[in-house]
Amino acid sequence: MLPITISAPVSHGRRLGHKLGAPTINQRLTSAEQEIPYGVYFSRCTVDGRTYDAVTNLGVKPTVGTENVPVAETHLLDCETELYGHDARTELLFFCRAEKRFPSKEALAAAISRDIGAAREYFRNKSEEK
Repeated sequence: MLPITISAPVSHGRRLGHKLGAPTINQRLTSAEQEIPYGVYFSRCTVDGRTYDAVTNLGVKPTVGTENVPVAETHLLDCETELYGHDARTELLFFCRAEKRFPSKEALAAAISRDIGAAREYFRNKSEEK
């Protein structure tokens, strides 16, 4: 099933990822993409010809979501550039874990931090395989 590619413009969110220490780009999903299993993926995201290792949450954000509309939220590793309105191509490479509700924003922030660390290890191992 993987890799799966999501191509869509970067849209505005509530900037919650930024407040939790992991800014994200948001991409709206097509009907077909909404059928992809919800969860956290290690991914690669290409914007303006530059490719970043990344972590993508695909789903409805059960801890903080106010809408039941799935979205792809991608944290680009080592990128601080504002990308609103740019077209992004996000390739889901590896399923890390299912989306879940956390008891607090602090617990969510801790899980995001662990996911980012695991993604860095995944990409480090991939580069060593070459």
